Amino acid sequence: MIYLDHLIEHTNAGTDKPPKVLLMDQHGSHMDDNFIIKATANNIHPFAFPGHLTHVLQPLDVGVFQPYKHWHKKAVQHAMHNLDIDYNVASFLHDLGEIWEDTFKKGTILGAFQKAGIWPINCKTAIEKMKIYAPPEAIEVQEPHLPALPSMPKHYSQAGHGLQFWKAKLSEKLSSPS
Repeated sequence: MIYLDHLIEHTNAGTDKPPKVLLMDQHGSHMDDNFIIKATANNIHPFAFPGHLTHVLQPLDVGVFQPYKHWHKKAVQHAMHNLDIDYNVASFLHDLGEIWEDTFKKGTILGAFQKAGIWPINCKTAIEKMKIYAPPEAIEVQEPHLPALPSMPKHYSQAGHGLQFWKAKLSEKLSSPS
């Protein structure tokens, strides 16, 4: 709920503001009725990734964490090359600014959304990934008990229909990955 309050404040969300879509995993705290009610009341529409598929659909997992790991590894290698054998938390914090700068570039972020099929919206990309990585049987998902919300997908084909729904509903209203 603290994260949601932060999101509402820093995205200027509210009942009279433009709608926003919040893409998230299916962690229990995200599926909490109070979370969904508060988000919806502030014109934020939560949409959960299908279970066990965030590693192929979530932009950070798809296109940002890999460069982050690369630059972190380079920092550790640089320290070892300079005989800083005791690479510890202080060393990491010293390198973090440069790792952050090298990782979180505009092109990297935009590329991550594109690789995930989120922006520009490309349902085919997401559906193909779900076909490859989805478990063969349907995943049991605990759905929120709110009648106004669409049900959470239990299988990749249901998630594909959800993606098609959001593409039709939002593609004209969205102008950037934000």
